[in-house]
Amino acid sequence: MTEPVPAGSGPGAAARLFGSALARGFGVFMVVSGSALAIGAGEYLATGRAYRPWTWIKVGWLYLLSFHRAGIRFFFGNAVSVVSDIPDGSGGGPYIYSVHFALLVGTGVAGYLLFRSARALAGRAGGSARRRALWGAAISIGYAIPIGLGASVATLEFPTIEASIRPVYWEAFALPLAFAAIVGAIGGLASSATVRGKAAWRLAAGGWRAFVVALGLALFGSLVLAGLRPDASGAYVRSLQGQGSFGVVAAGHHLLALPNQSVAILAVSMGSCDGIYGPRAGLDMACYGRLVHSDAIAFASLYLDERPPAPGALPFRAHGTPAIWLFFLAVPAAATFMGGRWAARGLGPVRAPAVGAASGVVFALLAGVGSRWAGITIHVAGATSGTLRLGPSLPRTFLLALAWGVIGGSIGALSVRQLEGEAEPAEPLEPPSATSV
Repeated sequence: MTEPVPAGSGPGAAARLFGSALARGFGVFMVVSGSALAIGAGEYLATGRAYRPWTWIKVGWLYLLSFHRAGIRFFFGNAVSVVSDIPDGSGGGPYIYSVHFALLVGTGVAGYLLFRSARALAGRAGGSARRRALWGAAISIGYAIPIGLGASVATLEFPTIEASIRPVYWEAFALPLAFAAIVGAIGGLASSATVRGKAAWRLAAGGWRAFVVALGLALFGSLVLAGLRPDASGAYVRSLQGQGSFGVVAAGHHLLALPNQSVAILAVSMGSCDGIYGPRAGLDMACYGRLVHSDAIAFASLYLDERPPAPGALPFRAHGTPAIWLFFLAVPAAATFMGGRWAARGLGPVRAPAVGAASGVVFALLAGVGSRWAGITIHVAGATSGTLRLGPSLPRTFLLALAWGVIGGSIGALSVRQLEGEAEPAEPLEPPSATSV
């Protein structure tokens, strides 16, 4: 019996598949860019049309780029300088700030749509896993090219203060292309549900689900904590109300960054820290037993200096954290347990523990990448140069996530009652809906 010929191997079929890949990628682009432009239009209306008509398109495109963590540069002349606390007193301009920050709500929506579209295309193409992955990645072309082309007009000028905002143009094309190619390749692989690859899909999906559940639990925990601290949450709401229309914009940004907040909370819940980290020094601002007021961010430029400031010389102090914070230990424990349990279903008692532990490795990789994308990286170029990062401590977060993932995933896998030789039909990797967290 001969092997069936893949759908894309006949005369002209490859060209039709490539055209379909371009169309599918462009279709996802239309949805994601439309969402970003809607955010820009909403901001324009919320601020009472505070800037020129059609500028909201440029603003929306900058939001689109932020979904993929493409860099945005802020140019400040001598009239204005954001850096005001440089230790050597050289706070005057000109300065260039290259900022990298991903609004993970948009990232999640884009990734989900790309995955589904690539999986459908690869299922139509058929063939080996490599072939499916390549066809899945092909949708990145139709997705990334219009994003890169549109970035050329996403420039904002402020002549009165000698400032401007513009994207890092090569990143505006390269990062969406790489993001869509990776997600598309995964979607292509997911279209092939073979028995041989069942364990691999189980551990990948188990780690993914553990990560998503952890973000959901972190968000839920933050809402519970806000309810138990009505004074703090009330002060936050009042501060937004006091800013009028700009408070509405700030609240909208907070909603868009809720997954970023959940990643930061997840890092702390595993025993890591969130803080400010420079080339040679850093400040842990939020950990178990340590909490520094957010005013410390105003002194972030201190960590550009070659000699880090002594802790006693800092203009702010650390305080202890409430005992209720210890309940956040349940976030990684429950998430990795559930991920390992899901990964081990139907694999038999021999393979289940190894697959559960391996799902924890996937969880750690996702936590590490998520911590990188959820943070803010700022490169300063001027009289004083350097790179600052605000967010989770990357090495500690990854190592702790690895420990939580392997232990929790193994325990979760061992909790499943298995029968030797038991088997279930393999399921393709299906990410949760982008709105599930």
